[in-house]
Amino acid sequence: MADVLFDRKLVLMKDGRYMLMLQMGDSNVKDFLNGRHYIHKYWRAFSDKNNQIFFTMGELQHRIYQFIAENIREDGSTHLLYKKGVHFSNPNHLRRFFTDGLTSRATFEQFTAANNHFCVGYKEKNGDEVKFRVDTEEEMLERLQDFQQEKRADAYIGFEERNLLPLNMYGKFTVKETSVEQWYAIVGFQKNEDKEATKIYYRRSSNKRLLFTEDIEEAKVFLTEDAAQQQLKKFPMLKNPIEMVVEQQNTTALLKSREFNGNIAEMG
Repeated sequence: MADVLFDRKLVLMKDGRYMLMLQMGDSNVKDFLNGRHYIHKYWRAFSDKNNQIFFTMGELQHRIYQFIAENIREDGSTHLLYKKGVHFSNPNHLRRFFTDGLTSRATFEQFTAANNHFCVGYKEKNGDEVKFRVDTEEEMLERLQDFQQEKRADAYIGFEERNLLPLNMYGKFTVKETSVEQWYAIVGFQKNEDKEATKIYYRRSSNKRLLFTEDIEEAKVFLTEDAAQQQLKKFPMLKNPIEMVVEQQNTTALLKSREFNGNIAEMG
């Protein structure tokens, strides 16, 4: 078995500590996707021998240097593979892989806002994997603490996804609220067999899929009707809901917003 390092992401916790997420794989295990075989990939939080996951920046840098030293062969090469099965040729190559990943960071909320999902899990003695999606940082910490109290030595934090959606697809997440007295949304009605139709709002597009929400505060904001109509024209044919329309919102709404470099009329 040869471990492969594909990518790394740095998560900034609310208490100021950091969690380094590594996208790893096994060169001898394959995933069958879309008719082809690919190297198995998964995300795990970087940890030390004491299963510590959250570090100050100084602690994290120190642990990375220890990890590099542990994976250096006598000839100066490394035990680890990089991306397409190429060995990290020397310690500096492996060091750059980690240190370059420490230059940018994002919060738990920024990752989930881009439709990525954290999970906490462990492996049973029989090899079965148990994992739970967590929607908030607090839930993640609580679930991890429960597993550690149960003496689950292999408890871990990861991402559910094989490959993450990039954060910049949806702009830079901010915590500010924008007050809009008159705006437009794309709305429809989700059909339900046993109860009344549910009103839903267009939220955003992801990998050629349309994402909707029942919460008006999460709806995509259009400051002009024309901007909303232009977006609606881009929609593919939908079987359910069967109809989407542009609707003016006249009430004041405090909406979670994102800062876009483009047209402010398309912020959402």
